[in-house]
Parts: sequence; C-alpha cells; structure tokens
Amino acid sequence: MAKPIAFEAPKRDVRDELKARLEAAPLEHAEAILAGLEVLQGLQDKGVLDVLRGALGAGENILEIIVAAAKSPEAIQGLRTLMILAKLIGTIDPDQLKAAIEGKGNEDPSLWSITKQARSKDGLRGMATAVGLLGVFGAGLNRQKAKQDAGQ
Repeated sequence: MAKPIAFEAPKRDVRDELKARLEAAPLEHAEAILAGLEVLQGLQDKGVLDVLRGALGAGENILEIIVAAAKSPEAIQGLRTLMILAKLIGTIDPDQLKAAIEGKGNEDPSLWSITKQARSKDGLRGMATAVGLLGVFGAGLNRQKAKQDAGQ
C-alpha cells in the first residue's frame, strides 16, 4: 500500500514581503512621491494642514455644530429651495438661454419687438414668476427684519 507523502508549505513571512515592497517603492514611484510631497508642502505653506490638524482634534465638536446647523429650519428650507431651483434650471433649454443672453442679432432690439416678446405667453409667464419671486424675497426680508428688531 502507498504511503502518503508529507507536504509542508514553506511559511510565508508577510513582514518580510511588506518590507521588500516598502524598500522598492521609492524607486518605483519616485515621480508620484515627489509630486505628493510638493502638494503637502503647498498645503503646509497655505496653512491648510494646520486647519486639518485642528479639525481632527475638535472632530466631535465640529460634527455637533454641523448637525445642529443642518437641523435648523433655515437650513432645511434652504436645501428645499436649492432642490426646486436645480429642478427648474434643468428644464431650461441651454440653446434658448444662450440666444436670450447673446441677443438674436447684432443690432439693438426695437421697443416694438420687446413689447411683442413681453406680451407672448412665455413672456407673461416669466414676468409673473419674476414678480412672484420678488414678493417671496420681500416677505423673507420682512421676516428677517422683524427677527432682528425683536432681538434688539
């Protein structure tokens, strides 16, 4: 009867492999390492690393402040407003916007052409929306002034 052959795999030393890779890294990645060091030096020169170090030290306090600010009614309304505006901007045809900004021709538009455009369905809708937005901004400014007056 056949006897089994004893097989023992050589033990792998992960530390030696990592050490060899680490020793070879500067030669293999010299350009990337130099570029990274230049970026780090630039961040140090601008004081960004000091700010990041301070933020790491006060991480929990900063997180509490951000969460408290995000929970405020103003932040929630601001996010909702941004989402509505993003949705609206997404519906605007870029070619029409470019044409409206640049003008249809090289000559100045006549008062008659402006009046015709203003009396169109789209022109009336745009003016009504603009006046409505002015009313909304005015109401917001009045609320803000009332809060300031109440705080004084």
